[in-house]
Amino acid sequence: MNKIVIAIAVTILSTFMGLFILPQTVETIRWVQVDIPEDVVWAEVSDHTQWNQWQPWAVEPSASPIPWDGGTLTVSKVDSELKSVDFEVPDKQGEGTLYLEKKPEGLWIRCRYAFQAEYAPIARLQGWMHRSEIALKLDDGLVKLKQQLEQKGTP
Repeated sequence: MNKIVIAIAVTILSTFMGLFILPQTVETIRWVQVDIPEDVVWAEVSDHTQWNQWQPWAVEPSASPIPWDGGTLTVSKVDSELKSVDFEVPDKQGEGTLYLEKKPEGLWIRCRYAFQAEYAPIARLQGWMHRSEIALKLDDGLVKLKQQLEQKGTP
């Protein structure tokens, strides 16, 4: 009986300690392919004042500042040469990049977002579980952006 109790205690302790192995930085990358000219897509993506038209955390289309994952998004850099927009979400200790990537199969809009989970093991686990929610929301937002671009591209 003691061996069973010890085995259960070791299993629980190992699981708890294993949570410390989870990195504090939680990163999500999502993407969507579009069949629209790059300059049209870049004009939409580079104008961050229009992000509330498609981004998943928007509460109203013209909200300012831009809400993002329970915090407030601020654009830190727009690079026309690399076709990328870097942003920060200080409330969440987060940062990310929305960028265009030209591949042989077409043009991709990619969004990378990373934030810092809390230090405690259970909080880290919650941060990593929140990652799936973020991925689904970013997928929804990027699909909405693609639909908007397709509507603008049709006469």
